[in-house]
Amino acid sequence: LSSIEHMDYAVKAGSTREAEIAADYAAGKITYQQAFHQWRESFDAKAAMAAYRRMAARGVAITPTLGVERTLAYLDRDDHSHDPYLALIGPGRRATDDGRSQRAAKADASAIADRHALYEKSATLLPMLRDAGVMIMAGTDAGVLNSYDYPGLALHEELELFVAHGLTPLQALQASVVNGPDFLGHADRYGAVAPGKAADLILIDRDPLKDVTATRAIEGVLLHGQWLDRQALDAMLAGARARARAAAPRP
Repeated sequence: LSSIEHMDYAVKAGSTREAEIAADYAAGKITYQQAFHQWRESFDAKAAMAAYRRMAARGVAITPTLGVERTLAYLDRDDHSHDPYLALIGPGRRATDDGRSQRAAKADASAIADRHALYEKSATLLPMLRDAGVMIMAGTDAGVLNSYDYPGLALHEELELFVAHGLTPLQALQASVVNGPDFLGHADRYGAVAPGKAADLILIDRDPLKDVTATRAIEGVLLHGQWLDRQALDAMLAGARARARAAAPRP
């Protein structure tokens, strides 16, 4: 096992009844939701740290995907119908997002409370994983099945959640810029500004080591040797919005 995707599995790893609950789920005795409820209820910090240290010793990394987990956990209360980034999304993806929101709204109070509690517990484990020496990577899971998890924007949000839940801005940035390439075996080409490295760069107008939200303040991008200034980037966004409007069904 080289990596774990999604922070809720870090909750599972810290359960003192992990194997027993997994067996009940595999046998169909309990639902997926009930399994995670029981894993969360039987979570033990000492057992969790032992598991995380074993992960670190074996070189197992984790991609927390806090952003999508938070979004899905709170679909019952957060209104995404006016998200600016919806204008960049085609009708098929928007239909998927709407469907998931409607299903979440129909969940009973117990299921909603479990979703909230699982996210809140998951997020608290980030410093524990760091302190255990586990490599943390910034990923978003921004696929078609995850509602309101917008490609591009989701990475900025993920870094901000890392900082909100205990990492320093430097550690959050390293999770994306350094750890990802290192895990994928491309540290020789990515992860630093140095001779021989790929010159794919973003220029921002504030210091992200002081405020990680500065990663959103992009003045320009150098990609594959082509410089794209703010005007060019805005034109690309305008083109994406136009294509999304053109693809939408006419009333």
